Amino acid sequence: MNTERAVTWLLVSAVCLTWVFTLGTNHEGEALRRDWQAMRSNRNGTERESAASQCPVTIGRRGSLSSAELGSEDAHRKGKLYVSGLWPNGTIVFRPGGAGIVYPDGSLGMKIGWYRASGLYGTLKINGKRLDASAPSLRAEIPKTYSDTGFQASRLIFPTEGCWQVTGTVADASVAFVTRVVKVAGLR
Repeated sequence: MNTERAVTWLLVSAVCLTWVFTLGTNHEGEALRRDWQAMRSNRNGTERESAASQCPVTIGRRGSLSSAELGSEDAHRKGKLYVSGLWPNGTIVFRPGGAGIVYPDGSLGMKIGWYRASGLYGTLKINGKRLDASAPSLRAEIPKTYSDTGFQASRLIFPTEGCWQVTGTVADASVAFVTRVVKVAGLR
């Protein structure tokens, strides 16, 4: 029995080390590491790091719907309403040349997909609030070119960086997620 435990421990250790070394060499891991370092050294690094570590982010998971239906494999759902395209580690990072839009007023816009499962019909409504400080409410652009069931695109507009709770509602169904929003130093 001790030999089996030792072999199991060695296999688990090997898998963990492989994951750590892979994260250290792939581009996404490097980008996340650079973004974290930039966030820590940005304006009020100590305050920002402390606030970031206290944001209870939602991590998307693979679900029963395909990425073709959701627009992404990283989704969060409650009942028949899904939100997809959640960012790795629950952090939306705005960086030069990256995804998203920085508006003239400094607010930050990012596309997020939603999915109304079979039997759920209606118009998507989105609201959001910053959890770690006072800020104006989140704004959302929701194109009216989609049907009242299935996939729905949106653009979430965060007035500031920080920890945000976003809630989507269709009829009596709702799903909420929490995300950290970070703008890398040097982005205008």
